[in-house]
Amino acid sequence: MNYDALTKRLDRLERWNRGLVGAMAVLSLVLVVFIVVAGWKSLDGRVEAEQIVLRDANGRVAAILDGPGLRLYDANGRNRASLSLDKDGSPHLYLFDENSWDGRCRAIFSLDKDGSPYLCLFDADENPVWRAP
Repeated sequence: MNYDALTKRLDRLERWNRGLVGAMAVLSLVLVVFIVVAGWKSLDGRVEAEQIVLRDANGRVAAILDGPGLRLYDANGRNRASLSLDKDGSPHLYLFDENSWDGRCRAIFSLDKDGSPYLCLFDADENPVWRAP
């Protein structure tokens, strides 16, 4: 093989190699786009989790959503409100005292399974002071 033939062959192989590298780059980009789009499509516009913890700008827990319940916390980390569902689907809203660390309940509003409302207010020692019905 002479020098000119070897040079032509080498040039042809280098062009082929550049073409392969370019094709691999394009294929890799298409693959990444496909994976990202497939991931987004599988979410179908939803975020799914067993528990979601929301934190304020300082990193403190502001709310926790888990199962059929939502708990809201004040800036001091105290649970101030809780919304939950019983196993039968009855909703309950609890409001807690800001002055106690043990989360004393000061008010409950709920609906029974048949839809009958219940409201109860408590004093600082959790003694009922008003109830309906």
